[in-house]
Amino acid sequence: MHDLRHTFATWHRQAGTPTHELQRLGGWKTGAMVERYAHVAPEALQGAAQRLDAFGGYETATPQRQTAQT
Repeated sequence: MHDLRHTFATWHRQAGTPTHELQRLGGWKTGAMVERYAHVAPEALQGAAQRLDAFGGYETATPQRQTAQT
């Protein structure tokens, strides 16, 4: 059962469910407990970091590697 709660919370987090809604869905008393159960994959964080790229034309935080041409 414990693993299922982690999976439930993680899938909701990745789908964009806000913390306050997930807290009520999962029956957690505090937002801190939600954060213990809801994990975010690094790939999801990359997508979140890139959301501002389209907003204002900002460059990415990590530059692309340049490859040497022969």
